[in-house]
Amino acid sequence: MATILVVDDDEIIRDVLCELFSGEHLCHATATAEQALTLLEAVEYDIAVLDISLPGMSGLELLGHIRQRWPKTPVIIITGIDYHEYVGDLIRMGASDYLVKPFGLQEAHGKVTGAMVKDEGWLEAVKESANRALQQGRPAVQSSDKAADRRFAARHKTHRAARLLFTVALPDLEASSPSKAESLSVVGHTRDISKTGLSLVVPGLHIRDSELFGNESSLQLTLSLPTGIVDIEATPVRYEWLDEQSENKSYLIGARITGIREDERARFDEYVSALS
Repeated sequence: MATILVVDDDEIIRDVLCELFSGEHLCHATATAEQALTLLEAVEYDIAVLDISLPGMSGLELLGHIRQRWPKTPVIIITGIDYHEYVGDLIRMGASDYLVKPFGLQEAHGKVTGAMVKDEGWLEAVKESANRALQQGRPAVQSSDKAADRRFAARHKTHRAARLLFTVALPDLEASSPSKAESLSVVGHTRDISKTGLSLVVPGLHIRDSELFGNESSLQLTLSLPTGIVDIEATPVRYEWLDEQSENKSYLIGARITGIREDERARFDEYVSALS
């Protein structure tokens, strides 16, 4: 589990980013650089995500303080300017990466995860994260059946480590332009993952989300790995409603991988191998 600091005067961005990482990590959020410095003095953060425009002290000034006082803490800058030389200057000033508004959830997840594991090597970090989750989340086992314990450990480890964000474009015959198709995408997360298939958890919160349930067409997925984005074509083989008693119930799609580019296949297989 990592500890993440989000500094942004936009309450919606703070809430969305903390919600994005709350399932796997501890996230603190604040609206000003001055409050962020107080938190940084009290907590050892694994990564900081800063808006460049803040009331009072700016995000650039805060970046300078972090680089001087907490040089090992990676910093991702949120900016509204997408200009090559400008973002290049941010990197030279010490930012690990940047997010340009408006940014997608999978982009934020990929960049923050990538920055956290960059220094130590992402394969080792995935294994370590999974092992920590296993030790923290495993219930007491009374049985002396060691083989059963090992099977449980393997399933639990894969379940925790493979919780990756994905987006899937909803089938829509009226989506005649790329921008319209993009607006119909649904964001979810994986529950299990292997070299041949995935279990996808989709929030059934909106009418459009539920239209995906039971669809037999191939799904075009964009999966966020720690090392980058992978585009996958997958064929659904089963659907299952989850949390049926809840108003915000979601559903699970079991899907078989039917298409992936050769270079992205190598990266995907390497990630899956790291889980075991």
